[in-house]
Amino acid sequence: VQRSWLYLEPIFGSEDIKRQMPNEARRFQQVNKLWRTTMEAVFENPNVLDVSDIENLLASFADANKKLDSIQKQLNDYLETKRQ
Repeated sequence: VQRSWLYLEPIFGSEDIKRQMPNEARRFQQVNKLWRTTMEAVFENPNVLDVSDIENLLASFADANKKLDSIQKQLNDYLETKRQ
C-alpha cells in the first residue's frame, strides 16, 4: 500500500487530475484517509502489538491495495490515451 500511495499521492493532489479522473480521485481519497488515519494511530502509539489490534486492519489494507492497483491501471490507460 505504501509504495502505491507514495506514487499516486502527488498525482491525485493535482486539481487537473481530479477534474480529469473524478472517480479515481474519489477512490484515492478513500485510501488516503485510511492511510493517514492509520499512520496517525501508529505515530501516537508505535507499539506493533497495539497497531496489530486495529480492527480490520489487514482487510482494510488488502482492499486499499486493490483500489490502488485499479486506480493505477486507470491512470496508465488515461496517460496512454493522452500520448496518442
